[in-house]
Amino acid sequence: MDGSEILDCNAKFLTIFGRTRDEVIGKPSIMHWADPSERQEIVRILQAKGQVAEFECKMLNKQGDVKTCLTSLKLYPKQGILEGSIIDISERKRAEDALKKSQHFVEKILNTTPTLIYIYDLTEQRNVYANREILAFLGYTNEQIQTMGSSLFSQILHPDDVGSVANHHLRLSKAGDNQRLELEYRMKHSDGEWRWLHSIDIPFSRTPEGAVNQILGSAEDVTKRKKAEEALADSEAKYRALVLNADDTILLTDLRGKHIFRNPAYFRDLGYEVGQKIELDGFAKVHPDDLPAIKEKMAELLTKGSSTSEYRVKHRNGSWVYRLARSTLIYNQRNEPYAILAIIRDVTENRKAEQALRDSEQKYQLLNEKLNIVGAFARHDIRNKLEVISGNVYLARKIAKENHVLLLTKLDQIDIASHNIVRILDFSKDYEALGSKALSLVNVGKAVDDASSAFSDLKGIKIKNECADFKVLADDMLTTIFHNLIENSLKYGKKATQIKVCVQTNTDGSATIVYEDDGVGLDDAVRPKLFEKGVGKGTGYGLYLIKHTCELYGWSVKETGERGTGARFELNIPTNQKPESCKCTVAA
Repeated sequence: MDGSEILDCNAKFLTIFGRTRDEVIGKPSIMHWADPSERQEIVRILQAKGQVAEFECKMLNKQGDVKTCLTSLKLYPKQGILEGSIIDISERKRAEDALKKSQHFVEKILNTTPTLIYIYDLTEQRNVYANREILAFLGYTNEQIQTMGSSLFSQILHPDDVGSVANHHLRLSKAGDNQRLELEYRMKHSDGEWRWLHSIDIPFSRTPEGAVNQILGSAEDVTKRKKAEEALADSEAKYRALVLNADDTILLTDLRGKHIFRNPAYFRDLGYEVGQKIELDGFAKVHPDDLPAIKEKMAELLTKGSSTSEYRVKHRNGSWVYRLARSTLIYNQRNEPYAILAIIRDVTENRKAEQALRDSEQKYQLLNEKLNIVGAFARHDIRNKLEVISGNVYLARKIAKENHVLLLTKLDQIDIASHNIVRILDFSKDYEALGSKALSLVNVGKAVDDASSAFSDLKGIKIKNECADFKVLADDMLTTIFHNLIENSLKYGKKATQIKVCVQTNTDGSATIVYEDDGVGLDDAVRPKLFEKGVGKGTGYGLYLIKHTCELYGWSVKETGERGTGARFELNIPTNQKPESCKCTVAA
């Protein structure tokens, strides 16, 4: 067989190899084999079985082109010949290879696309094909989907979507060849979470009767979009509720003032029914006196992007209402302003209350001025009368003889009463001034010196002032406080020889001004009501005035002395009133 030659052939053989009979007959057959190993394989099979059926091999034509052929041979050993046939299948092989390549290409596309591709049988109610993306979409393998079979939807389709999917399939069963239908529904992922799918389906195959029995579909996972839409809808619902129920007017206009949106408060604040057709665009209802200012604010808004303005607009009932507006420019994607958002509050009642307060303050100021004038005139007249009394008492003393003891006693009582009246007049004057001046830094040491210098005779008492560099928030009444304390020491200290005023800083950061003398001190019976009006041996107004002055400063005052060792008054200054300087020791 290795040295075989061709004895005869038909015309088809010559066509396949592109040769003439002269070029074939008597020539060795080996010249037509493209792959020697394939010829050797045929020889082996012939030796073993005596024949070969449809052996696919590659043959060479005259031009050297390789052709794919199906060769069938039968060996006749006795005659020493081979009989066979050759079929050229080159074109078919090329078509098959092209088909395989095409199928491979399509399979690659289906398995690399991010979209789920499937073929669903409407009759059997099961997926007959799904690309591998089913695993990424729902976490199931193709084998699991095939196992579910017709129970696929009953197992993983959301119960609320069963009806819509059934209607979708019914419509597809009657759809035309080019008709595509879309649907969104939920499927359960293998992890138990519901995923939203958006499907586009078309008819894929039909029954002999023409009904659609299979559909070709693509599905996209739109879970993130649906969640975003739900979140947006929820957010819009919340903000819409806030806007519609807001007490403040929320107004959206274009840059010319044309209204785009008005919430219900807009209508209520101006006396209209909600939704009533009214034309209040631009500055049509703004008070004429407010127009220049509001136009300036509009220019500021367009320049800076925001502004705050207050103006009056006409209410439906004809009155003017005050509105406080905070406006902001709204920009488009090109960063160009296209609208104005204004949050507007009706401040009419506030302005009425402020005006009423101003009117009330003016009335009380006028009343206070009248009272001050009346008080000043009254004190002036009373002082004139007291001078007459004092003059007559002085003359009566000169006329009275030493044996008129009773008369002298009565004159002394008249003199004391007159002096007390003068003190009451001084108190009323000081009390009127209480709180009339703004507090400022006052040097305590200077206030003590000014108070002591007002006395022509200190009766030998020395004043030790250790507050020279200490300043507090107070007014001129601080000098009056020390004047009253010194006067009490002179009157009631009896054996007093020294008055000491110093400042102590406390561990909590507060400070205490300490006034003390070395006199006889206060009676224990008097101490509980010491700062009440009318308590004491004199008029009882001095300590009362001290207490109220300290309260005005935000201080507190108490008496901590002991009977027999002297009086001691502590004026406590809280930590929020930081002293400017202090050189005193820390209180124990």
